[in-house]
Amino acid sequence: MTPQIAAEKADQLIGQYVRELGAYGDRDMVRQALIMLISKAALGIECVAGLERTTKILMETALNVATVVEKRKEPQS
Repeated sequence: MTPQIAAEKADQLIGQYVRELGAYGDRDMVRQALIMLISKAALGIECVAGLERTTKILMETALNVATVVEKRKEPQS
């Protein structure tokens, strides 16, 4: 599976999860649902990679999110 296909599948599964919870359209419920996914994913990573590596992955992810958000703010040419 390519990274692009994996990303598309993740998007589909996250959307399905949010809808099944009845959170779709409610920003606070979506936020809570996504926090739950992040927490569960982090605990899964810790089981296979340890706490130090998991913490590093979460920090790298936070930096990546900040970079993507900043790029979205840039005017399109």
